[in-house]
Amino acid sequence: MPVFSRWVMVTAIFHGKSARQDGIGKIFIENTKLKELVIATLLVIGCWLLVVSFLLSSLFTIHYSLFLVSIPVLYIFSLVSVWFCNKKFGGMTGDTFGAVSEISEILFLIMAVICSQDFI
Repeated sequence: MPVFSRWVMVTAIFHGKSARQDGIGKIFIENTKLKELVIATLLVIGCWLLVVSFLLSSLFTIHYSLFLVSIPVLYIFSLVSVWFCNKKFGGMTGDTFGAVSEISEILFLIMAVICSQDFI
């Protein structure tokens, strides 16, 4: 869950623009390019594969479906968050990145419950 939420922050930082010229968020936005996004995505995939490899094969389907659902849903959430912050605040700040992280953890937990109930 924390790994996915940090990945969502990286995607929001990559797609976002800074709301303030002197904020901490601007530092992250200026230094996050495609390379950092790709590295973060590969690390998330690697961590997920590592976790799944230690689970029993009977649990693999639950975790595999969670991975397939969570990546696109969290990415879309990141894009919607950037759009919302751009519209309401003129861009992203360090605080909005923190909010994106916390909300994405809640979304991940909701998806985990849904995937464990075999709704998908």
